[in-house]
Amino acid sequence: MKFFTSAFVMMTLLITSVTPTLAGDLNVKDPEKHGMSAAKLDDLSAALQGFVDNNMIAGASAVIARKGKVVYREDFGLADRKSGTAMNENTIFRIASMSKLIVTVATYQLIEDGVIDKDTPLSSIVPEFANPSVIEAVPGEPESVFTTRLAATEIRIDNLLDHNSGLEYRFRNHPVLGVLYAENSIWDGFNTVPDDGPATVGDMVANRLANLPLLFEPGQEFRYSLAHDVLGYVIEQTTGQKLSDYLQQNIFDPLEMEDTFFFTQDPDRIDRMATVYTPDGNGGLVELSQQPVELFPNFFADSGYTTQGPQGVFSGGAGLSATLNDYYRFVQMLANGGKIKKKDGNGKVKILKKKTVKEILTVEESDNFMDPFTNLFGWAGYKFNNGAGVHVDPAISGKPHVSVGQVTWNGAFNTFFFMDPEKELVGVVMTQLVPFDFTQVQLTFETMTYDALNADSDDDDDDDDDDDDDDDDDDDDDDDDD
Repeated sequence: MKFFTSAFVMMTLLITSVTPTLAGDLNVKDPEKHGMSAAKLDDLSAALQGFVDNNMIAGASAVIARKGKVVYREDFGLADRKSGTAMNENTIFRIASMSKLIVTVATYQLIEDGVIDKDTPLSSIVPEFANPSVIEAVPGEPESVFTTRLAATEIRIDNLLDHNSGLEYRFRNHPVLGVLYAENSIWDGFNTVPDDGPATVGDMVANRLANLPLLFEPGQEFRYSLAHDVLGYVIEQTTGQKLSDYLQQNIFDPLEMEDTFFFTQDPDRIDRMATVYTPDGNGGLVELSQQPVELFPNFFADSGYTTQGPQGVFSGGAGLSATLNDYYRFVQMLANGGKIKKKDGNGKVKILKKKTVKEILTVEESDNFMDPFTNLFGWAGYKFNNGAGVHVDPAISGKPHVSVGQVTWNGAFNTFFFMDPEKELVGVVMTQLVPFDFTQVQLTFETMTYDALNADSDDDDDDDDDDDDDDDDDDDDDDDDD
């Protein structure tokens, strides 16, 4: 599979309402030479600009790559309406659950290094999770009435990766665990940590979560949960580093992801954070409060959590912020099999072995489909695997154009990515809007990107391919022993 960028000046869009922007550190190539229709990408630009013009979002940024070459990079609307700041390559977005795949990669780095295995019991790293209990309903009583029993099995690392651990999210508002999580100030990661909330990752995981019962036996079923927050603490315990420091040293710095972080007090970064908006009920948008707002039962969000409150609760499941270009480099690294060219073109950086990436992106037959709740957010026909969704059944998803094996996920503030290994297609789009709605920007972006594929293209790759990020497998023969 060949992948990535080399110098090209992007052709001017014909749609007058859309002003092309510089791609920052991404070099944009002629889409027609890489299997994409320029005219249909123009249509995509018009559609994204339409969301801005119709006051559905304040702004958005998007990138598309085909066969490792960036063929589309555009910004639309405003990052902040009050100041009039336009969306641009330096805008920082709260990526929420798109943090999960990054923590997955960090976990697999430890697996590669022999620090942990997928079948390692969680209790061997976090002793507080030994002998977990499971809630049981009481026959004839309301669902909120329960008892507990000792679980037959313990949580393993693979249960956390695939979210079949029995853990829960507070915002799922389960009649039992929703109450228990609220009483113990369990934090989902979308808002400023409350005064009675955890001070560190360990405080939440070891001192709070570990003392609460599980929803079901580990490995029994899928349940979207705080599992990746627990994995973040596993990383801290096994490396002796804060999660933020480990990710910076082993993923962000090597990939030159210069603006990806959990918390910041840097005035420049704060100024570049996109404002989060929410519908005002009258067809307009208002800024989301800097203080926590309960958008629906047990779901709290605010726009100030990256700069206020305790700065030590690193949510591996929802806490990161990033620029579009940063996150694109991360996804493209996975699409390339674990490596990517350095920004200056001098060599490549390797994050994972190719066989490890293949394992991350491959669904096992035993993996569970998403549950009905998760399907409400666009994941019917997908299975959750290692921190993302994998497309397995087009008949259920209603997406015949999307390859089986496409890997994708999104975030609560309406950020979205997909990676299609078969079609060698990568897309990322970001805006900042709550509540979450996959049917607008995300689905439009995905559908129109696939529609722009030229099935009869010759994929003429002869323009400056000598500096593309193509993976010729020339240095992958050491994957089994390095």
